[in-house]
Amino acid sequence: MTRQEIEAGIALRYRDADHLRFALPAVLCTDLAAASIRGALATVDGVWRVDVNARVGKLSVRFHESMCSVRDVALALRGAVVRAHESGLLEPAASATRAPPDVGRGGGQAASLARRAKELRARARIVMEVLKARIEADPVLRNVLNERTITRFLNELLAFYLIKVHWDLLTRRWLAAPLRHRYEWLAVVYLTYQLVRSRRGSPANA
Repeated sequence: MTRQEIEAGIALRYRDADHLRFALPAVLCTDLAAASIRGALATVDGVWRVDVNARVGKLSVRFHESMCSVRDVALALRGAVVRAHESGLLEPAASATRAPPDVGRGGGQAASLARRAKELRARARIVMEVLKARIEADPVLRNVLNERTITRFLNELLAFYLIKVHWDLLTRRWLAAPLRHRYEWLAVVYLTYQLVRSRRGSPANA
């Protein structure tokens, strides 16, 4: 089958705010093709679950609409089909033991990230030990860098980070449909309350 014929066999059967269901042609329901599709869709920000039911030819995608759109999912699915077709995964003679490109590449990235995380943890421990020794030797730092000050600083840092990450979503989507995104707004209100509470300090420490 040509790539165009395979893409023509994909049909959107169900659409909801955070759930899409596609009908897949049989050629996309093999183990290799299904693994390639799952790997590609899992890389889309906002997609949190991908299921391929090969027996009935169904693809189910659940996602956070505030983070990605139906178009994003459709483009990722089309990209998976293109890569699978170009790499020969959809050919009848494709080896059942050969891992799809996305899976193999993902495994290498996972190992690299694990090594990088281990290095960062080791460096963080060294920095914390040096910082601890410096604080203990300086009475001024002991008074300034207490638990309350550090907690307040980290809370403010987290708040600014969340604002930066979600600014486009907040201004373009959440404000436009506040009822639809009521849970996001509840989270914003709660985090704002916690930030103000942190700055004022608890009654016991006032």
